[in-house]
Order: sequence, then C-alpha cells, then structure tokens
Amino acid sequence: MIAVLSTAVLAVVCTARSAAADTLPASHSFDLSAQVAKQPVLLEKEMQHPYWGGPVQAFAFDDVHHYLFVVQNHNVYDTYTADGVFQAYTDTLVINRIPTTGANAGQVIDGMTVPDAGHGSIGVVPVGSGSQIWLEGDPNGPADGPCAGQHVCDASNNTEIFGTEIDSFMYQPNAITTTTRPAGLVAHFAGSYHISVSSDPVHQRLAIRYWNASLNSFRVAVYNWNDVRDPALLRVSIPQTSFAQGFVLYGQYYYVLNGKCLPSDDGCTDSTQLIEMNLNSVGSSGQATVSQSAHTAALTTSLEGLSGEPEGIATHTDASGNIGLFFGFNSRLVADQNLPKVVSIVCKTGWLPHVVTPQPEGCPL
Repeated sequence: MIAVLSTAVLAVVCTARSAAADTLPASHSFDLSAQVAKQPVLLEKEMQHPYWGGPVQAFAFDDVHHYLFVVQNHNVYDTYTADGVFQAYTDTLVINRIPTTGANAGQVIDGMTVPDAGHGSIGVVPVGSGSQIWLEGDPNGPADGPCAGQHVCDASNNTEIFGTEIDSFMYQPNAITTTTRPAGLVAHFAGSYHISVSSDPVHQRLAIRYWNASLNSFRVAVYNWNDVRDPALLRVSIPQTSFAQGFVLYGQYYYVLNGKCLPSDDGCTDSTQLIEMNLNSVGSSGQATVSQSAHTAALTTSLEGLSGEPEGIATHTDASGNIGLFFGFNSRLVADQNLPKVVSIVCKTGWLPHVVTPQPEGCPL
C-alpha cells in the first residue's frame, strides 16, 4: 500500500525539492564480495512465449500484492517454434505475472501484451488492489537510425528499438492486443533517448536512466514513486559499462547487471558482472563513483548446464523483512538448441560487513 503523505511531510518534500538536494538518505548496500548466486528463485522456467527472441528482458516485484512481473520481447520469427528463423525486432512486449506466494508461486498465471513499448525495462508500484506498471514507451518509433518512425525493425539492421518515454498504467490480466496501447496510460518524460526505468520497493522510489547528449553521458534521476515529477530527488551522471543488461535502484545505490554471457560459456569474453554505483558520491569525472563490482563466477554452480545471457535485475523483500538482490538470465539447454528458451532468476543476500542492520537470513521468496 502506498503511504498517504501528511501536510507536514508534504512540506518537507516541497522544501527538499526547492533546495534541490544533492544526496539521497543513507542506506546499506549488498556485499558483492560474497558468493553471488546462493539461491535460484526460478530455474529454467518457460514464460508465455518460450520461442520468442528474449524470454526475459527485465523484471520487477510488487511486494504488496506478492507478484513478480517478467517482461519479454515479441520479436518476429517466420514460425514461433524451436527452429523459427529470426526476422525482425519489434517494440511490442509481453508482461508475465508470477505469484511469489501461495499455491501458484513460481508459475506464470497470466500476461499482458503492450505495443509501442520500447525495449523492456520495468518498474512496478502497488496502487490500491492492483499493480501499476512503469514501462519504457515508444509511441512514434525511433527518432532516427535505420528504423526511424517504425515499430518493426528488420533483423538485417541489427538495431533494437529503445523507448523514448516512460509510460504508467495499471496491469490488466490477459490484455492481448498488439495495436492498442493500455487504457489509462500516462506518458512521462516524452522525447527522451534510450530511457529506462526501475523500481525500489523497499524505499518506494523510481529511478529513470536516460542519455544526455550534451554531457555525452547516461544520467539517473530518482523520484518518490508517488510523486514522479521534476525536480527529481537526485539527478546524477553515471559511468558507462561495456554491455548493460539491467538496472535497479536500492537506497543510495544503483546496481547494473553487465555482460553478455556466463563465465562457463565457450568463448565468453564479456562475462556477467554486477556493478554498484554510489549515487551520493560524485568523482572527479562528474559521475557517480563505482563502489563495488564483482564477476559472477559463482553462477556456474546455480546455472550448471545452461548457456545464459544476463537480463534484468531487481530488489525484493518479503513479509519477514528479508531483502534480496535478484538478477536474471535467458538461456537454452546447451545439449539441445531446439528446446524452448527459459528464464532463471537467482538471488543475492548479505550486507556489507560494517552495517549494523541485521543480516537477511535468506532470500525472500
């Protein structure tokens, strides 16, 4: 449930806005030096469309209503079968809804198709009895490049479609149209380039990542999730990484899942890495400092036998207060490339040693 701000709290928020605070409240961070993948939460799970190009692009949790939302691309194949030939990228996405508790925990129970929706980054905000989705949008197609103004981009262009705004709307189970945008959709930050969104369910914030051409840098803007309007709580440039696959905010820290493959994959030259950026600390470059990074060699144990591409990162807490950092992979079994693609999501717990807050006992499920 979203808290209702009192008049006194609103006054504090407005004061903070006018003062343009340069930092977020201090928070603890995850210890990336510890074993990274102790506990798989989903292992080799099929989404609604297992033969599409990407069974997972990003994911996020609704910790109030106990759902995991997994986004996958609706790319174009000549046939949607194991041997289908890839033909084109699209900006149509499907959101899979998965309960995290109860009899159907870990199973896809329904989905929602969203056209004109960018590449797939997602945030989720609990609103009343439902889940409000924040998704990158692409109402007019890319502004430039080989697929300018188009919602489908031929595979020969090797150009994926990214969002130009962030859209919010309520999740609607089994809405399957590929031509009509969701009812009640509200567009935010229209006209942006390479924009993405993530949610922090613990601190109830949203982070918007976007490209700033004049600074030649990606920037992150942070908002309270029930007050997503400028000026932001914080706005800061961040370092670029080699191949970013997912982003999430947790308190004052911004985590990036980077890389193209698992360390165990043959020929892997850009293996999966977790990178932590302290948004409260700006270095001499004018960008947030990298406070931790770790290659995920431990993943080979949890995902043995899979050839995986990292996709998506999120935080999640359960009713007991256990908090975890989750990151996902799409893959096929190495032994048989004709099997459907599957999603695996693993969890990282443990705070940095200097933090006095009790350590989480295990991954929230």
